[in-house]
Amino acid sequence: MGRRIRRWMTVPTACLVAFPITTPALAAIPRPRSEQWWLRQWQAEKIWSLTQGQGVTVAVLDGGVNAHLPDLAGRVLPGGDMLGGGTNGLKDLDTRQHGTNIAGLIAAQGQGTGMLGIAPRSRILSIRMNNETHGSGSDKNMAAAIRSAVRQGAKVINISLAAGSDTGRVCDPEREAAVTEALQRDVIVVAGAGNNIHERNVPLQPAACPGVLAVGSLDRKGRPDLYSQPQSYVAVSAPGVEIASIREESFAPKGYIEKDLRGTSLATALVSGVVALVRSRYPQMPAREVLRRITATAEDVKPKGRDTKTGFGAVRPYEALTAQLPASAPNPVYEAWERSRRERALHPLPGRTQETIRDVVPLRTRMIQIGTAVGVLVLVGIGTATVVVLIVRRRTRTRSRPFRSDPGPAPRL
Repeated sequence: MGRRIRRWMTVPTACLVAFPITTPALAAIPRPRSEQWWLRQWQAEKIWSLTQGQGVTVAVLDGGVNAHLPDLAGRVLPGGDMLGGGTNGLKDLDTRQHGTNIAGLIAAQGQGTGMLGIAPRSRILSIRMNNETHGSGSDKNMAAAIRSAVRQGAKVINISLAAGSDTGRVCDPEREAAVTEALQRDVIVVAGAGNNIHERNVPLQPAACPGVLAVGSLDRKGRPDLYSQPQSYVAVSAPGVEIASIREESFAPKGYIEKDLRGTSLATALVSGVVALVRSRYPQMPAREVLRRITATAEDVKPKGRDTKTGFGAVRPYEALTAQLPASAPNPVYEAWERSRRERALHPLPGRTQETIRDVVPLRTRMIQIGTAVGVLVLVGIGTATVVVLIVRRRTRTRSRPFRSDPGPAPRL
């Protein structure tokens, strides 16, 4: 893929320059394995001379992570279990070991299988939120996991799954509120667009939630993945075809390289790692500017301009770390979130129906009220009866008068 830089990025005037914090010499990292073609395309060794993700915690909301694998040793923090299983997140209970795959793509150190994450000195906060039995994370479980990640100090939240709506909304209220809380606390949420294009292309969460950095998938030639779901909220794209990552097997208790993985889950993990690199290099940079930097430096993918498959284009880590952006550079993800907040202020979601609390009336007052009501009813009844009797009597008198056949003398004119 050609490395075209947008015209406005070359303008030297009116630029917003981000200054990195000086850090000690970075530790040496093994060379990437041959299967990790995306690291070669991204010039990972050049990136790692600037930052390796140190000082940044990425929350992985998934089925847990096999933290004991040598490639992840010392990199994974216990985050808890939203499913009530009593685990601390340091064991992958999903038979697919999806969470371990994701953590490896972000933070593997190359100390066992040689697998390397894009941000190998970042830390993983593992929060168990879903598995094959419990599905893809309910509205409440996902919202609780996001809030937990924020409370535990994560600066990036990776959600490599796409869930349907619990309420029929594009973004369920619980998820929307949790994402808003994360952004208000300067935390970035990254999620996959989904891979169900051949079933039905419906909005999936949390990618569809305003403020989430939604990710599409590319193959090694930079072409949109056939299975990646096209949606208007897709912001950027990253490698997600022919991906390799780590897992545990009975014959390889220290780790095994699983090849030919595919999907927006993997692309999401790589983008989360890139976000961690930016946050590490610019620790004082607010989430708003990090999101701007990621989208503004993306490489456009055909067709020209933003599209529903790849968003603003392919993420470019080195450019995201080094480019000088004008203050006028767009920030579509943050702008969509702010627009949603304004609309929500004008048209709030229906709240819970409040229970009506009846006043407690003293017995004496109640008896007086009852007596008065009975008295009024009696008086009304007596009055009604009297009127009825008078009407009946008058009709009876009228009927008893004799009929006169002679009408009498005619009236005078």
